[in-house]
Amino acid sequence: MKEYLKKFRLQLKIIFQEPKFPTFTYLRKEVEKIEQKFKEKIAPPEFCDFERLLSKVYILWNTERRQGLKRLSYKEKKCLPWILYKENKIINNIKLLKDILELFTPPRPSHLSTLGHVYLKHFNFSQGNEVLREFIFHYLNLYQGKKKRLQQWKSKINFLFTKSAILNTGIWILTQKENNPEVCLEELGLTGELATSNFVKEVILFCLKKTAEDLKILPILLKLVKSPVSFTSVRFPEILPEMATKLIPEVEKRGNKEIRETLVKFFLRYLKDPRFPDAIQWRKVSEKARKIFMQWLVQKDIEFFFEVVERTTKKSNWYYRRKFWENYLPYIEETWVILGSKARQWITEKEHNFGHLLDENQSVFLIKMRGYIFIEWSELGACRVYEETTFPLEFGKKRYTASSLRPKVYLYRQIHQGNWQKRLEDWIFFNLGIKPAKSYFVE
Repeated sequence: MKEYLKKFRLQLKIIFQEPKFPTFTYLRKEVEKIEQKFKEKIAPPEFCDFERLLSKVYILWNTERRQGLKRLSYKEKKCLPWILYKENKIINNIKLLKDILELFTPPRPSHLSTLGHVYLKHFNFSQGNEVLREFIFHYLNLYQGKKKRLQQWKSKINFLFTKSAILNTGIWILTQKENNPEVCLEELGLTGELATSNFVKEVILFCLKKTAEDLKILPILLKLVKSPVSFTSVRFPEILPEMATKLIPEVEKRGNKEIRETLVKFFLRYLKDPRFPDAIQWRKVSEKARKIFMQWLVQKDIEFFFEVVERTTKKSNWYYRRKFWENYLPYIEETWVILGSKARQWITEKEHNFGHLLDENQSVFLIKMRGYIFIEWSELGACRVYEETTFPLEFGKKRYTASSLRPKVYLYRQIHQGNWQKRLEDWIFFNLGIKPAKSYFVE
């Protein structure tokens, strides 16, 4: 009886004791184990020497053709998909490519998955790429297994492995109501390494072409281009110059200020300011697009400079100066705003680039026009004019000193009093041969 009561009390203790739940760390580790178990990560085998395998494949195939390839070991066959695009030696040799694919006929699910991966990663419009696409398309249609990635690809086969896959995917992305390209790519299995594959790159180029025809879809294109991993980078930096070349003239032609502002912010972030020495990508942009973009920056600089100095001084003649220079916009090649310490305290717009004047409260506006540099000083400062060849002032720098901006020898100096606009206009016409595009008269 005592023994029975002892067991009974023990059972009650077990029943009513406080349950021990797994800790967060423990749960996280368990989740990671499950994810690793079911995650279909495709990566080149670490044990394979691809250079050596490529040489061996050529030797066997050149001597014995298809029979020679059959002498490859199972491990070597497993590595074959990863060398199809290596130096383009196999993908451009149609007979060799077909003999290699014969080794995978019919392909195991793992082999089909790898072939699909390398096809999308290295996608191009070559004849060999088309042969590989037909092989993948045929066996993916026949696939009845449970491999998640292959099921996903099969369900979206028209967007990935048909002749019109680029067109289909591009149109699908551009016509989604949610306008979230990342969701579309996830549905296609184009994540991880494939998010920056050549296939996605060609889809973006297709969307770029369509955007140049219809600027309303520009926001979708920009979302597609931006990196899914980092907000400070894009998927394919090399296509940015092509985007600038195609889109900037179209936006200028249609005169949409909102879209222009969107493009300015985008290219300043990812292509950098063309006035900066390290903005080398702008060299690949067409001259026409570069000139238009510089005009956009000139307009922004004029607005920015005169708005800032108006806040920091009690003088009332800034509107007249702004109006004067705005009417020379078609001729201004480059501008740069340099703010003194007082003006910098008022800055809230972080996206606007400007230089710092280190030892002055005054601010400066630099203007380059037809071989001359005009320097406008704030407060009661005059406008001084220099010849660019004798005073090659560097635009786009971050720091300047007042002495570097005040050389003693200048060609012309105009104080802003009386009928100063007419005197400065006459000097510009006599030396540069240009007139204001519009009247700068203020009622």
